[in-house]
Amino acid sequence: MFNSATIWILIPLTALMIPIIAIVASVFKARYRAQQSSITDEDRERLADLVQVADTLANRVATLESILDAEFPDWRDDHEGE
Repeated sequence: MFNSATIWILIPLTALMIPIIAIVASVFKARYRAQQSSITDEDRERLADLVQVADTLANRVATLESILDAEFPDWRDDHEGE
């Protein structure tokens, strides 16, 4: 199949090509991930809106909890784990 001279040429070439291919693949992978993780302005606006809604809901929950604490002091003990 291969003579001994060909094998002695193929082994070092293969040994050199494997790291080169690995480096090129890692560069392409890094570029692909950077491209995939880029957020558009529209995404940023939507995220800001969602953060604002979440803050509003957190404030409402805190208000409701304070009302429940004032009206029914033991409500947390009665509903713990639900």
